[in-house]
Amino acid sequence: MYCLQHLQQIYTLIVQAYLSPDRTSANVLLAQISIADDMINEAMIPIQMRLFEVKVEPTRFFQWIKNPKGEWSINRTLEEQVHFVRALMLHISSMKLMVKQAPFNDYHAYCRQDIESSLSQLNSSQSIVISHLTSAANNSEDDFDVSLNNFQSSIQWFRWTYQRTRIRRIEDALQSGIPIHSDNQASHGFFVFQLNAIAQLLLDIIRTTKKKKPIKEKKKRRSCKEYFKMDWSRLLNAIKITLIIGISSIFVMVPVLAKTFENGQFILVTVCMTIGDTVGGTFTTMRIRLIGVVLGSMWAYIVSVTALNNVVQIFGMLAPWIFGCGFLKLVPEWGPTVLVSITTPMMIVLGRLPYYTGAPVDASAVFRIEQIAVALGLGVVLTIIIFPQFAIDLLKENIQTTLQTCRQCVESMDNSFQQVFRQNDKNESSTNSDEQIDIEIKPFFDSYQNEFHRLMNTQQILLGYASLEPTFWWFKNDCPTARYTLLAQQQSDMFRLLQNIDKALLCINECSVEDRIRIGHLQEQTIGNRFFSNLRKPLADLTRQLNNCLNLWSSYFTLTQTRCHRAIYKCNCSSLTNFNESDLTKHETYFVQLIQAIDYFKEQHQQSLNRMLEYFNGKINDGDSLTMLDPHINNHQIDSILTAATSMFYSQWQLIHATLDLGTTIYTILQLETTDLYQAF
Repeated sequence: MYCLQHLQQIYTLIVQAYLSPDRTSANVLLAQISIADDMINEAMIPIQMRLFEVKVEPTRFFQWIKNPKGEWSINRTLEEQVHFVRALMLHISSMKLMVKQAPFNDYHAYCRQDIESSLSQLNSSQSIVISHLTSAANNSEDDFDVSLNNFQSSIQWFRWTYQRTRIRRIEDALQSGIPIHSDNQASHGFFVFQLNAIAQLLLDIIRTTKKKKPIKEKKKRRSCKEYFKMDWSRLLNAIKITLIIGISSIFVMVPVLAKTFENGQFILVTVCMTIGDTVGGTFTTMRIRLIGVVLGSMWAYIVSVTALNNVVQIFGMLAPWIFGCGFLKLVPEWGPTVLVSITTPMMIVLGRLPYYTGAPVDASAVFRIEQIAVALGLGVVLTIIIFPQFAIDLLKENIQTTLQTCRQCVESMDNSFQQVFRQNDKNESSTNSDEQIDIEIKPFFDSYQNEFHRLMNTQQILLGYASLEPTFWWFKNDCPTARYTLLAQQQSDMFRLLQNIDKALLCINECSVEDRIRIGHLQEQTIGNRFFSNLRKPLADLTRQLNNCLNLWSSYFTLTQTRCHRAIYKCNCSSLTNFNESDLTKHETYFVQLIQAIDYFKEQHQQSLNRMLEYFNGKINDGDSLTMLDPHINNHQIDSILTAATSMFYSQWQLIHATLDLGTTIYTILQLETTDLYQAF
């Protein structure tokens, strides 16, 4: 509900930015989105862990106690609700992408003036529906039904308004002789497609929609061989933990050290609890523990000086400290730290009560800080010396996996297009309309969605770890943390555009055989080709180019991993000699091919619009009406199909642009880590 409320706020700001009269006003509204966007992203990071925790909680039982009739506004499981929030984030982010790149020219002003009233009404009614869904108070059923009916009516009004706006724009273009620019038509079609998709998501999630029975996927059971597989990295990690714990145990086993540090077991426990999978992860845990121990020891010192061994006063001073730390625990950044801050004064103050002597009251607190300092210093040395596993290396492996997942998704997209081509070929060869076939095209992105979210969450965690690691001896410049953050955002942009293409393709495939015949007949008369007929080879070339780029960029991260990682975990002691100038030549060649692909797709779309206007102009000169020539005016299904096709064209352009931005960032990171080009700056 927290994410849903803030997503609606972002949605409202984007709509207001779209309806702004100029670019400056829109940028002011878009700047406000970043804060809410960051809050939602932070809230969505631990969502998968929360889902695992909820599985052992009787949530449905407590919902039944509150509502025995079993009537919920959102009658979906928590997994389905999380999927709904992620899908909503996808479409809202896509809307923001379009508004950021909107030219705010005459075409935009024309559309804005025509749909401003209906779009504002849609935004208002959608806000009321979401407020009903997220409200903690029990809203009446009648109020919710009224708001839902108003929302559905506003959807229909907006669609009708946009249809009329598009027709009037065609009429104006025919009268003035000025053609419609493909960028303007495609971008606004993309924006309208996102609005329709968001409205459909809300209608699907509320209780008025019949809930489909979920298909239970068979869980793949792991064999004992998979659990105890002799992986080299796992073996080295086990040896590393054994050696660190064994060396740290000298503070307990060696009498001199045990006597010097009194409770040497605290040093051993601290080292054991701060061991991480990576150097950066260990440093992060050490930092949390150090801050927590220092804060807790300071309060323990105050309690000891003030209360001495008075149990009542001790508990009276510890209670507000525990309450304050418990309140701060709800803040994600302070959660682990305040846990240490709670336990430290408890161990120092309460642990010494049964053995209270006349020793100085500040001795325990100061000695505890000394012990944590010794433990952390020892942990730092052992973590770096014994089989170090740096987070930057795991981060690069994660980026490699993400790029390969993206490549597989691109191949799946190409397979979906091939199914559409085969369907069109069979239908074109069929002379009888009753023999037209309708092939079910399954979404190609669903199988990669969960894997992508897992990889991106892990990437953000590893990036935080890598920022703490001492990388000055293997990087020519400092660790480009900002570049890696930008790289993560650009990977998200690519997957979001692939998912938009998937949604548009599914929407196109949902049209009936009769509508498909009417669309094909209209396109034969206007642009001279059937749907997708002229895109077969360009789409295949685009798939090949994207695959080549993603494979090349994956190799960059393999070559720039630390020598320590390659020597210990990859058994490869070679340096960066595998990187040569031919890789840079390939990089430039692939960039040129992608830029040519953008120009080709835009040119094809522009030519289609021009031929359509020429056809309409000729028919109107013959005395025909534009309303009779364009069947999608009074056919919502055909209109939604053509809007989805326009959105798919725009998504393809933006996918290529996102790929170019991703490659530029990767190439910059490569230069930062392997050359002295930016060292002076």
